[in-house]
Amino acid sequence: MYLSRHGSEKLGLTLAGIGHKLGIRVGTLKMRMSNFKWIDGRGGLSKPSKQSHDVGATYGGLSEPEMRGIVMKVLGL
Repeated sequence: MYLSRHGSEKLGLTLAGIGHKLGIRVGTLKMRMSNFKWIDGRGGLSKPSKQSHDVGATYGGLSEPEMRGIVMKVLGL
């Protein structure tokens, strides 16, 4: 969700670097980002999973710095 809204610049990693840390391919990461774009009403893939909806409901109201902090912990940064 963070990447679809704010990009990767403030994380100091490329999408490839983030994908590597998460153990997923860049294409898969981009598809997941597109799911969150749909949830946010900005286009994207039209059938996000229940898990994506749950993540959106849980974290969607956080500010950019709050969300970035969580992402950095997940990525071990």
